Amino acid sequence: MTKIVGRIVDGVATTEVDLIPEKECPRCRKPIKKRVQFCEFCDYCYTEDEFAAEQEAFAKLEAQMKRQ
Repeated sequence: MTKIVGRIVDGVATTEVDLIPEKECPRCRKPIKKRVQFCEFCDYCYTEDEFAAEQEAFAKLEAQMKRQ
């Protein structure tokens, strides 16, 4: 379950931090899950390098936020 500070997730108010459950597709701008390599709406597919860099950035940001 993904939780965001100050939001209600699955009907439960929470203050736990598990950041950024979604990202924006660079082509159609619709929200997609952060751990997927393709957009389910427009079939945009991140290159291996793009996806790896993005996932590394997400991991660093999550680690940083969990330390706060």
